[in-house]
Amino acid sequence: MSTVFYLLGFPGVGKYTVAKEISRLTGAKIVDNHYVLNPIFGLIEQDGVTPLPPKVWDYAWQVHDAVSGVIRELSPRSWSFVFTNAIVDGDPESDQLFAEVAEIARLRESLFVPVRLLAEVEELQRRVVRPERRERMKAASAEEARKIHAQHEVYKPDHPNTLTLDVTNLPPGEVAGKILAHAERLRFGFERRD
Repeated sequence: MSTVFYLLGFPGVGKYTVAKEISRLTGAKIVDNHYVLNPIFGLIEQDGVTPLPPKVWDYAWQVHDAVSGVIRELSPRSWSFVFTNAIVDGDPESDQLFAEVAEIARLRESLFVPVRLLAEVEELQRRVVRPERRERMKAASAEEARKIHAQHEVYKPDHPNTLTLDVTNLPPGEVAGKILAHAERLRFGFERRD
């Protein structure tokens, strides 16, 4: 059975890094939020700190819709995926994005594994300014990371398969291992020992 992992967390928490570990271990295809955003972000001036022009999101949604459509209709059913996003609790757009990924999993008859990745604000501020984030055109403001952490909560799915992990002091490989063990328990109802 294929699996759709959905990694949720604030910018800098390590969603993409953990997604790469899951992909390395399982072969799952990564569809992180910048997979959709960077074709647009690469065509405008952006520094990861200055607010983007609002119109950019209209174009980003078009790319998002095309990617989602291909996964729903054309990607082989045997493929697993790792989605990532920085959606927040109490936001209707976040509800819509979560429902869409859950529906993709349902249509593909995949195991759906939503994962909330949490970290202390000081760690988020430290991680968000790393140079490799700018290479992928990601947000890079420590002050913005602090504001987001103070004003919002990471999305809390109302889904029985949800796993919540505090990753403040965990290396990405260990986080990926915990996520895969959780998926294994969901799939088989127990932890396999083979």
